[in-house]
Amino acid sequence: MVEDYGTKTWTEIMVALNGGVNTVIVPIGTVEAHGKHLPITTDVILPLEICKRLSDKVKALVAPPIYYGVTTSLSNYPGSIAVSRQVFASYLTDIFIGFAKTGFLNIIVVNGHAGNIGSIKEAAEKAYEKARIRVLNVDWYVVCDDIVKKYYSILSGHGTVAETAAILATDQKLVKKDLYDKKQEIRRIEGIWMYPMVASMIKRDELDSPNFDLDKAKKFFEEVCQTIESVIIDYMVRASENPL
Repeated sequence: MVEDYGTKTWTEIMVALNGGVNTVIVPIGTVEAHGKHLPITTDVILPLEICKRLSDKVKALVAPPIYYGVTTSLSNYPGSIAVSRQVFASYLTDIFIGFAKTGFLNIIVVNGHAGNIGSIKEAAEKAYEKARIRVLNVDWYVVCDDIVKKYYSILSGHGTVAETAAILATDQKLVKKDLYDKKQEIRRIEGIWMYPMVASMIKRDELDSPNFDLDKAKKFFEEVCQTIESVIIDYMVRASENPL
């Protein structure tokens, strides 16, 4: 399995770098409402779990996760914490450059929150310009669309089928099934929006409601993790064959 950056001493990190480990994986999410049944840190729990499940075929260290991100339309819900896009992009840029100065050549971001995408892209571009470090970003919830269709026959949104299943597979105790409230669901309709949102679960499909089948959830999330690992390995092999 990939190793934990955060529990190593600086000398152990130096040994890893000298031993050819030139990639660090950064789980990124945000802190915001996900219905009444899921934790407010869902967007970090899942990227971190995906990272933990990567095999030693991915030669990398997993960095401590970045919990706070660009929460916007759900910032009205208690517990949700908002960071501006500009501040978040600057923060990530400094972190990425810091990894470059440490000696890493590659950063793999496993992102759990759509609101972060613009800031991650900006930080990646600036870090490359200033420190020549390569960034691979994986938005896990987008990559898994076809897998959601395979297991649940729908497209999934925020706090609904995919995230509920993934949290179930990670730690079923984190899912508060008894608190699930269908009134917290609203379907995304193109051309219509409200700020802030009037529901903390945003559906992409009329049938996109949580499914609490644990066995199905485990199979679904295992395939998600395997797919992401395959994508990461493919991209990093290609990266090693191209100039930085």
